[in-house]
This record gives sequence, structure tokens and C-alpha cells, in this order.
Amino acid sequence: MLNGEYGDTCQFFYKEEFDKSGNQLYSDPYTADWFKQTQYSIKNSKSGIIGLILYSDATICDILGKNQKHLIFVSLSNFPNNVRNKEKAKVLLGYIPIINNANVELYLQNYHKSIEILLHPLLSQYNSEAWITVNGEPKHFYIFLSYGISDMKEANNACATYQSYNALFPCHSCLVPREYLSSIDHNLIFSERFTCDIKTYFMDNSLQAKNLNNELHKLSLHPIKNAFWNHKNFEVYSSFVPDIMHICDLGLFVYMVNFTMEKLEKESQSEKKIKILNNRLSSIPRYYKLSLPSKGIINRTNFTANDWRNIMKVFIFTINGLIKDEQTNNLIVEYFQKWNEFYLLLRSSGFTENCLNSLSQKIYEWANIFSFLFKSHSKSGLQLPKLHSLLHHIIPSIKKYGAPTGFSTETYESLHKKFVK
Repeated sequence: MLNGEYGDTCQFFYKEEFDKSGNQLYSDPYTADWFKQTQYSIKNSKSGIIGLILYSDATICDILGKNQKHLIFVSLSNFPNNVRNKEKAKVLLGYIPIINNANVELYLQNYHKSIEILLHPLLSQYNSEAWITVNGEPKHFYIFLSYGISDMKEANNACATYQSYNALFPCHSCLVPREYLSSIDHNLIFSERFTCDIKTYFMDNSLQAKNLNNELHKLSLHPIKNAFWNHKNFEVYSSFVPDIMHICDLGLFVYMVNFTMEKLEKESQSEKKIKILNNRLSSIPRYYKLSLPSKGIINRTNFTANDWRNIMKVFIFTINGLIKDEQTNNLIVEYFQKWNEFYLLLRSSGFTENCLNSLSQKIYEWANIFSFLFKSHSKSGLQLPKLHSLLHHIIPSIKKYGAPTGFSTETYESLHKKFVK
């Protein structure tokens, strides 16, 4: 990868970036805190850092008899985000075996043993560094895991945490109690999960297996020795970052539209109003980068992330005026407006501290209206891990790893179709 098409774009040392006003900018991964802290932690300040980014997911492989495969891709945090989001900046590392009809613990044991084997070559060079020839010149590096990109199910696998939002602590990154999962109070701070704390349970020889399981159950953890624990400068519980596509495009925005449509269906003359909404969608002229579904919102269960992003651009106009109660109608329009405001900012290529403060404020403004309109309407009371992740973990992830345009699984999933499926 270093000697490939994009090798000369790589940055191997922490690089401070500033905007025109002299404010620090978090943009590409090597401008963010993980690179800075890792640079200071190594013995030889002249050695470069190579940061590995992992992406893993299970998918159905058409050419292999419709078998399910659990694949892992790797990329480098040394690439700028605009380069790393290209297909050729990633390679297929391998497949994790899948055991049919395995229970959760056996599935996770298999997953973490496979990760241990795949990543074992990294362990030997953490204290000694590695020599790699780049463009004909041998250079010495330290190679570390930087972060992981995944959907929430895969993040739970990597952290060996319970997947249900009904778990005592349903977040893989922090110890938020389930009753606070829907909280939109920005003053609430939840304790983070740390490897050093969890490893103590496994090192406590006085704990019998049953007692160990009970203690881990209290933390919503499976009794699995995590394969990522042995990797330096990689805190697994905070290193699987919020993926914008799954949290926003295929997650919270879908909830917004579905809740709004359910409210519309309870209106008088609902069928007529839904027809008006679909007619409005179909009458919008198509132009570059706006491709709207021909059947409107009816078959939305089959929408891709790109379909939802296109709906996102225009839905505020199609829903306006269809809810009879004026106050409710105005609130629904406002919360789609607030969503678009923070979503556009979230897609920025770089962030100053002021930008992050503005982003946080806009997210909470949207969340307040979202909660007011739909908390009582939602069967779970908006106990949505994706909502919690957006409110509490996206800003720290930007500071640690750079702009979230680098967190997207979208190009990885296109590789599924091109090379794997």
C-alpha cells in the first residue's frame, strides 16, 4: 500500500493543522489526538508511525454458493481522508471463519481467536519497530492499530459487549445505564469502558468461573478474553468509531421519516395526504447528484444509504403543511431543518474547537425536538444506541481520529459488491 498508487500521499508523523485564523484543525487522522499521543509514546522520535484501520463485517458471497463470510479489510490512517475513501486505498486482509448455529459465546470466542491470529505479527514489533522499504528507501516505523470502522453490531462483537438496548449498560464505549440511553441532557457524563479495568476481573484468581461471569454480566460483557487487549495504543472500547452511514443515513434519519409517516397516517384523509407527499417527491426536477426513488416514499424499506441521503435533501419541503395541527407541523419542519444543519456540518472535512462546539449545539437542538415529538410515540421510548452514540461519542471521536468523513463504511461495503460478493 505504501508503494502503491497513493503511497506518496502518506503522512507518517503527527502534523498540526490550522485554519486561516490560526485555530487548530482536526481533519485527517494524522492531525488528531491519537496520532499526537502515539508519536509521543514511542521510544525513537525519528521513527514514523503506521496506523492500521480495520473494517469487518459479515456478508453473503454470491459466487461461493451463497455462503456467509466474515471479512476484514485494512487501510491506513496515514492516507488523507479523500484518498483513503477510494477503493484502492484498502486491501482485503482475510476472512473470519463462521461456525453455523453457534451460540453467542462460541461465536465471540471464534471471532476473537481469529483476530488474535490475524493480528499476531503486530505484537512482536511494538517494542522493536519494523523496517519497510518505501519508494526504494528503507525506513523504520512502529505499526499500531489506529481505529476500527463498523456498524454497531460489529463494534459489539469487537468489544464483546451485549447487543441489546435492554442490557444494563447497552453502549460498547461507555457505562451508560439503559434508563439513560434516551437522555438528551448534555450535562450528563458517563464513565468510559477501559481495558485495564476489565482485565482485572480475568486476573483475579479468587474469582471462580461462575463469579467471573456474574461480575462481567453486571457490566453487560461476555466472558471473553478480548483479542484487542494486547495491542498498544488501541483502547478497543473507544476505538470502534461511530459510522456516519449507519448512525445517520440508515439509522436516525430513517427513524425520523418513519415516525413522521406514522403520525401522518393517523391524520384525517391520511391516504390523500400520503399521495400528495409522493406526488411532491415525484414532481421535483432531477439534477446532478439528486436521484429520487420513482415510487416516492412507499417502498422505503428497500432504500440504500444514497436513497436516504437524496430524500434528506428534499423531505422538509414535501412534508410541510400536511400535518393539520400547525404547531406540530412547524415542529416537524424545524426538526428536519435542524437535522440538515448539523448533518452538513458533520460532513465537513475539518473542525476547529469552535466548529465542534457549534456541531454539538446543533445536534442537541435537533435531539430536543426529536425527543419532544416522538419519545412517547416510540415503543422503546427512544432508547436508541445510535442516538446515544451521536450525542455522546461523535465529538470525542473527531478529536481523537479526525473528521468523520473518514469513518464511513460506505466504500468498504462497495468493495463487498465488487470483490467479495
